[in-house]
Amino acid sequence: MGAVRPSAPAASSLPLLQRWRGAISRLSLLAREITLVLVLKALLLGLIWWAFFSEPAARHMRLDPDRVQQQLLQSTSATDAPHAKR
Repeated sequence: MGAVRPSAPAASSLPLLQRWRGAISRLSLLAREITLVLVLKALLLGLIWWAFFSEPAARHMRLDPDRVQQQLLQSTSATDAPHAKR
């Protein structure tokens, strides 16, 4: 009779980091590089958004949302629009 091998622990009992390492190690080199580039791009885009677009440059330049909505949603007909002088 052969020796009894211990069964592998269930996936849910492994710590999260070990499961990620296992999943990443099964990927091909190209897939790992693509994954790394995509993760870095997402982090960089988030950093750029946070640095430049998360808040207005000047606090006094805030607009009332109702006023913005009124300006964006008002309908103008072709006769109301000003014409350029030639």
